[in-house]
Amino acid sequence: MTRRGRFVVTVTVAVLLLGTGRGFAQVPAVTKPEEVGVSAERLDRIDGAVKAAIERGDLPGAVVLVVHPDKVVFRRAYGLRSKKPEEVAMTEDTVFDLASLTKPIATATSLMLLVERGKLRISDAVAQHLPAFAAKGKDKITVEQLLLHTSGLLADNPVADYKDGRDKALQRICDLEPTQPPGRSSSTAT
Repeated sequence: MTRRGRFVVTVTVAVLLLGTGRGFAQVPAVTKPEEVGVSAERLDRIDGAVKAAIERGDLPGAVVLVVHPDKVVFRRAYGLRSKKPEEVAMTEDTVFDLASLTKPIATATSLMLLVERGKLRISDAVAQHLPAFAAKGKDKITVEQLLLHTSGLLADNPVADYKDGRDKALQRICDLEPTQPPGRSSSTAT
């Protein structure tokens, strides 16, 4: 994994660990790292890594929270949480929308476990595993094309499609019609 890749994973994990935000009952106080056997010097290295990423333009800002045995040992905000229409500084209580992290954290991890266990290949047609998906010309769409938003399907069907439970949601997905041939980028990517 590249150095940048490790950083992105680290920041992603740090963001996922966020447990603070407006509206939460109580923001826990920061415990001195040494009190729970954590090196403050090592935690301070986070500053340089996050600031360098902001300077490179990899991200506008971040909030990093480190928890060790149920104690917050590091919490800092960096950069901006909004650039437009006006710049707004990141704050430690910023709440993040994690929807865009579902695919790299949950979906990709789950799929790679299935690949590792020999249950599927990303080059498999989705219909090989979900036969009803083949309806309406989707028989050749692959798992990889869904991951890359090159399936020809709308990338973000309405949330209402999922309101009636799993079976109805799967049926609605199977009923989707491609908006363009597989292999092209979708009009909207999640």
